[in-house]
Amino acid sequence: MIRARCGATPYFYGKWVAEAYRMTKGDGTPRLEDVDAIINKPGSGRSRVRYTRLIVPLQLPSAQECLLGASLIDSAIDLRPGVVEAG
Repeated sequence: MIRARCGATPYFYGKWVAEAYRMTKGDGTPRLEDVDAIINKPGSGRSRVRYTRLIVPLQLPSAQECLLGASLIDSAIDLRPGVVEAG
């Protein structure tokens, strides 16, 4: 099991992703989203990522709550019409 602390990241994209997990935990509703983001990681530069993300709240037999997240990269997702990728 991989555990990650929500919000333990210094850059905007990571905080935005953590918020999606917090919202899912808070309302208890699965979340299915298409994502088209330009990420500016400190020290790594800018990159565009496009994927479909599913976040599902689960309750373990021990009554512990957890979240399951899965993403599928999909370069066909284009939520930013007119954006030209460098490269």
